[in-house]
Formats: sequence, structure tokens, C-alpha cells
Amino acid sequence: MSIIYDGTQFTEPVKLNTWEPPFRAGLYAILVPNQTVKPKAYAIVYFGESGNMSERGFLSHHKRSCWIRQAGSESNLWISTYLMPNSTE
Repeated sequence: MSIIYDGTQFTEPVKLNTWEPPFRAGLYAILVPNQTVKPKAYAIVYFGESGNMSERGFLSHHKRSCWIRQAGSESNLWISTYLMPNSTE
């Protein structure tokens, strides 16, 4: 199940702690599971952009503690991306 936001189709969400950032520019959405919707829905807690996601530093992101607080634990953080090859910030 992919995430569609404002007409843009992002990838299927994957757990942030197992995700391998691609060597690509793009947009990303940090997600937390929405427990009230089944089978599996997500709430978007952060949008960002990167000229190269593999160099972004998601483990040291300045908002990471906020994401964890909203998710309840690091294992509840998910990410979905919209790759934009050859683009820049």
C-alpha cells in the first residue's frame, strides 16, 4: 500500500530502523501507525526533502526525538519516499 499525499504517490512505508536510504534526491514522509484504522494506516508526522537521502543522516536528524515521542518508540517509526532523480534541493 503506497501513500498518496496531495496527488503525489510515495513508496510503500517501511520501518525506519531497517530502511536503506537510496543515493537519490527526493521527498520523504516520516509516519507513525494510526491505531484507529485497520488493516494498517499511518499518520504523517514530518515531511522533508534531501538532495541525497543516503547522506541525510536520519539517525541524527534534528527532529528525531520529536518523531520518537509521537510514535511512542523508535520501532514505531516508518518512512515513505518519493524519489526525484537528478533533482536538487
